[in-house]
Amino acid sequence: MIEAQRTIKEFVDYVLLGKTTVSDLSELATHLDKLTYSINHVNYEFDETDYPDAPDRNYAESRATVEKRFPELGYYNVVEDISENIESTKARFQVITAISSCSEQIVPPPHK
Repeated sequence: MIEAQRTIKEFVDYVLLGKTTVSDLSELATHLDKLTYSINHVNYEFDETDYPDAPDRNYAESRATVEKRFPELGYYNVVEDISENIESTKARFQVITAISSCSEQIVPPPHK
């Protein structure tokens, strides 16, 4: 659990508090890979008494920071519904912005 917490903190610090004005997408990708791995391979029992509340973060502010730090992030396609017919013309795709995806790793967007 400690390793996952450290990885999460490193990711958030890199994205929101990065000291350089020049973004490094390979470094961002490394942080995202570590984040994905650590979250998927952590074993824990959640006990609310042992963990402080999550920091109060503003999605719009976090997104603005990501946009400023990584202006070259663009769009990518994702399969909307994965099914047996993935190769058919019935498969539908969504276009997602990488800025939103990265921002949502820090703080979820507000519910509509």
